[in-house]
Amino acid sequence: MIKYKGVKIPNTAEDWQIYSSMSGAESAAQELTNALKKAFGAFDQYMISDEDTNKTYHSGYTKFSSELRGAFDTYDEYGTWDSEPRWVAESALKRYIRRRWTITEEF
Repeated sequence: MIKYKGVKIPNTAEDWQIYSSMSGAESAAQELTNALKKAFGAFDQYMISDEDTNKTYHSGYTKFSSELRGAFDTYDEYGTWDSEPRWVAESALKRYIRRRWTITEEF
């Protein structure tokens, strides 16, 4: 794990819980981490935009997940669409939201 904008985020194949023994897994993990950082930015942009006056975690999560989808598709052979990597990404977003934003909705 590495710190990014004040929260721990996954950075290695093991952190992401992808198939770490496969050749190229660490490169895939780095690309997933880059996509996660972009997704945080997309979430932030959504939160500061005038797009929606009733911002919720779930509506923001839609923006977040669309940023990650491409990386998960690209590296699918490493098990990115298994439940564990998806949980890792969502957990990172929840930590980020709690640190950076005030959303009263339970998540």
